[in-house]
Amino acid sequence: MGLATKLLLKLREGDRDRGFGILSSHPFAIMACLRAFGRGVVQVDLAMTKEYAHPIMSSSPVRYVRTAKLQGSLFSDNDDKDSTVVSCADTGFWVDHTEPSQALEIVKANGIEWPFGVLPEGHEFLVLVEGGSPEVGDHGKIF
Repeated sequence: MGLATKLLLKLREGDRDRGFGILSSHPFAIMACLRAFGRGVVQVDLAMTKEYAHPIMSSSPVRYVRTAKLQGSLFSDNDDKDSTVVSCADTGFWVDHTEPSQALEIVKANGIEWPFGVLPEGHEFLVLVEGGSPEVGDHGKIF
């Protein structure tokens, strides 16, 4: 189990009535968050993301999160002509996507369907999950 997953597992302790989210261009960061909260990428339920992403992000004290535009089929983004985008936000975070793209290829090579779609430049993947006890899973496994 990696350090990031251990830190996220620690956050999960305590009050059950809360949720957690992550904005990241890196698939392994998304997967660490999902593992820590008892859901792997294979079992992810995007219902919470769909319902609460806009109100949570628009009330964020972090400006680039607050002003980010949700994009993808999950948010019924009618002006999004690329249906391969599922759940992300245009944060204007322009980074080299070489490493995240390589990580995503590793995920797919392991037979895992990536539920968040493709990541346009300047965007980050987005997921929100409920906190609480894990439902299933070996938190030490990456896939």
